[in-house]
Amino acid sequence: MQHFEKLAHILEVQAGGRLVEDVERAAGGAARQLLGELHALGLTARKSGRLLADMDVAEADLLQTVAALPADAKERIIADYLGERSNRRHKPGRAFERADYLFELCVNIGEYRDLQRHRICSPMRQQFSTVIGYDINPDIAAVAQIKAMYEQAMERADALFRRLVTDYPAEAQYVVPMGYRVRYSLQLNLREAYHLIELRSGEQGHRDYRRTAQAMYEAIKAVHPELVRGMTFVNLTPDIAMGRLRAEMRSARKRLSQA
Repeated sequence: MQHFEKLAHILEVQAGGRLVEDVERAAGGAARQLLGELHALGLTARKSGRLLADMDVAEADLLQTVAALPADAKERIIADYLGERSNRRHKPGRAFERADYLFELCVNIGEYRDLQRHRICSPMRQQFSTVIGYDINPDIAAVAQIKAMYEQAMERADALFRRLVTDYPAEAQYVVPMGYRVRYSLQLNLREAYHLIELRSGEQGHRDYRRTAQAMYEAIKAVHPELVRGMTFVNLTPDIAMGRLRAEMRSARKRLSQA
């Protein structure tokens, strides 16, 4: 059986003026292998109560069976395996760990620090530097005097970095403000993608990583639309004013109603 290998190489995807570089589909997880796993753990487990590990059937035989199925049957297998997700904390099963995706992001260091918290990933970043420029928050850019002060401060940091980097390349990173950009390679499986994208696209999130999460969703959807149909809690709404405050107000009202 031929492995289903599909590569999405998306260069310079603009997310509201912020660059997301080289979003790639890694060839590490074959989609037909995933469908075979879904068949074993989804339909078979739900209908007979038995898992692949308990069956006297080779995985290769299951893969051949699934390979011959029409597209709509495969989609039903995926939907059956996903089941009903009433909130984003209801994650897909372990079979979704069989599909891997690789994203090369170009984000500001502040956003990198937020995304760095996700542990079930294989991250790799370049050293912090001033070489690829910096981001300007729209609120800062809206006031000419504040924007000028911000740019002046970033230019001073750039000058200091360039003075230090030759003799002290590691230590020079400490003078780079978090508004400067860094290239960040992030590999993760589909199950973790459900968690990261749905969490980081939420309205209470920072506008920077919200846009990155939304761009990641669109990139996966472009190559495997059937696998992200269950990602129903991704928030694709553009910038939400005071999103965190709105979320906190809802939580406060809920607590008051339960008091």
